[in-house]
Amino acid sequence: MIRQELQGRFSNNEVVPRVKLIDFDRLAGDTKEIVCSFGSFALEHANLGEAEFDKIKEAQEKAESTGHTFDMYKDLDKRLGHEATIRLLEEFETADHNDFLMPGARELLELYESQDDPFCLFTFPTGDVRWQTAKIRAAGLDEIPCWMTDTADKGELLAKLYDPEGKYFVLPYSMGGLKTRSFVLIDDKASSFKDYPLLPSRGYHVVDPERAVPIQLGAVQGNVTPMNDLYEVIREESEQIAA
Repeated sequence: MIRQELQGRFSNNEVVPRVKLIDFDRLAGDTKEIVCSFGSFALEHANLGEAEFDKIKEAQEKAESTGHTFDMYKDLDKRLGHEATIRLLEEFETADHNDFLMPGARELLELYESQDDPFCLFTFPTGDVRWQTAKIRAAGLDEIPCWMTDTADKGELLAKLYDPEGKYFVLPYSMGGLKTRSFVLIDDKASSFKDYPLLPSRGYHVVDPERAVPIQLGAVQGNVTPMNDLYEVIREESEQIAA
């Protein structure tokens, strides 16, 4: 199971200063490595021939060349059948893997664990929720609360949570209904910050301009800081926490 509730040690009546939201695909999780590893795992453990595996790889590379996340689950479900795919995912989730986290992700999570602000993964499953869950579990992040949205328009989603009477944002019931004055969103896509709440909310658009794909690029508003990697975010967040 993926943890959802963020409430934890906070009371229902308490309004926290901020909630920190961390994107998963290509931000906390090395999606490309996960997909590649799962493909090799499927080739070894499922009734999947090399010709079919090559077709999957071709579809994966086509999706990733534009910055989209490849839905491996959907593809395998067509080839192997639903029950066989579910069993394969369950085996993959619990198998021994290399580190599936992006550089700096572990250190950022450790930093957030050491401070008081609630934080969670904040992800939009571009494919099946079951596949997104498998990726998160394989990366070893299933103990971190996870907010899966039903829209890629994260900034707009967060803005709609604002309660003008209380002057705070109210998270969905699935996330414990936590109330917060602001957000800190860390994401690799500029489009995630469209209509994002203004200050005191802050954001980090994390993308290496030399390796970026079109879907990640774009202008961001003044309270969102462009960053090349998560280590830059860690330095900035360490200063914010110490202030």
